[in-house]
Amino acid sequence: MPIDVNIRKYMTAKTIAQRIESSVSISTPIRDLVFKRSRQHPYPKIGIDQIKKVVGNVPVTRRGTPAVPIQKHGRTIEEIVPDGIDLQDFISAMDLNDMRLLEAVNVQGVVNNVLDDMLLMVKKTTEALCAQSLTGKIKYPMKSDLDDEPYEISYVDNASMPEYTGAKLSSASKISDIIAICDAMETMVQDEGWGGNIEILAGKDIYALILELVETKSSKQNNVSVKVDKGTITVGGYTFRKVNASYKGYKTVGASTAIGTVKEIPEKSLCMVDLNAPHTLFYLALDDIDAGLQAMPFFAAPGEVKKNPPGIEILGRSKPVPAPVVGAIRWFKEAM
Repeated sequence: MPIDVNIRKYMTAKTIAQRIESSVSISTPIRDLVFKRSRQHPYPKIGIDQIKKVVGNVPVTRRGTPAVPIQKHGRTIEEIVPDGIDLQDFISAMDLNDMRLLEAVNVQGVVNNVLDDMLLMVKKTTEALCAQSLTGKIKYPMKSDLDDEPYEISYVDNASMPEYTGAKLSSASKISDIIAICDAMETMVQDEGWGGNIEILAGKDIYALILELVETKSSKQNNVSVKVDKGTITVGGYTFRKVNASYKGYKTVGASTAIGTVKEIPEKSLCMVDLNAPHTLFYLALDDIDAGLQAMPFFAAPGEVKKNPPGIEILGRSKPVPAPVVGAIRWFKEAM
């Protein structure tokens, strides 16, 4: 087992933390914009009430009177026990033998390449889960003893996020129609106690439509403030941010469901989000003895020594659970 020990010293908590900090940056717009707040949860499961709990203002309390209880919505305590992201890579005995000729810094580089590949996959998967959570539920492909089955979380009782359905947009719409829709959506958010820092995530088709409307009609409506930057449009104080990222997930094809490419924000939809709401990405405790059964964004360690082909497994793990604030999110779907 000396090879195992030699590899392990290049995969300490410190070196893994350094890889997380310096790993290749990829586009994770939902994670970066909405779920800036992250928290390490010390247990392998989390109560559904903790995820659904809405943090808002409370009344002040007169001195000497009981404190205000945190609402649990009268819901029976349920728990989510996510299976997490488990990755496996392999360093062959041939590569390990070649490493004996390298300086320590070069061996670390070889190990870092394996860690970076795993981190890339973890980031992409975490982004997909964050994007799905904005819809009110997660339904994501999961490997199990039963082959492929969905990993599911529901954040709302009726399984769909509240949406505005009072109007449509088309090439005949006016800029005032865009603002009216946004005003109505923002009012819905404000009625839930949010609305301090509104931003609107736009699918590529409706973003193109809004861009067309402001370019062709803004000169006729000089009283409306319009600003166009790369990837964003600001109209009457509302900022639309184009989100064209995608992931591999369940996609409806005709009457059946198959694994395919899914847009994080559907092409013809808008998702209004109050960025000041405490949308949180939880990292739960890992089922890994080498990680000390602790919560962390990512951990990797050597696994079994294999005989055929000869080499050693590298196992990587992460257990992200996004927790969006439902009241601070509103959708405008199939707008065209």
